[in-house]
Amino acid sequence: MSLFQKYSLIFLTLAILFPPVAKLSHMYAHDDHPVCSDHNDAHIHKNQLSCELCKFHFAPFSSFTPFTYELTNDFFVEKKFFNNYIFLSEYQKLSFALRGPPQGNSIV
Repeated sequence: MSLFQKYSLIFLTLAILFPPVAKLSHMYAHDDHPVCSDHNDAHIHKNQLSCELCKFHFAPFSSFTPFTYELTNDFFVEKKFFNNYIFLSEYQKLSFALRGPPQGNSIV
């Protein structure tokens, strides 16, 4: 193995391992939690997220999806309308024709 291959292998390994190691070390650098000792008064704590690296999220390389285009030759699509509703008679009862007092056998 030549000297160039050794150095390129070391450089490639460090380049691949740098983002997770940097994020892990940065996560442990912000691991100080101040303890609130004021329990008597109602107060609001401020958000202490002022670090730009904490707002940035690393994306994996596997999230890339290539674009695929599908060409079709369907320029004209014929629409067919079917009327399968057949009446037994020409008279159609409307909704107001069905209204009225109920007709039941009332037993007194």
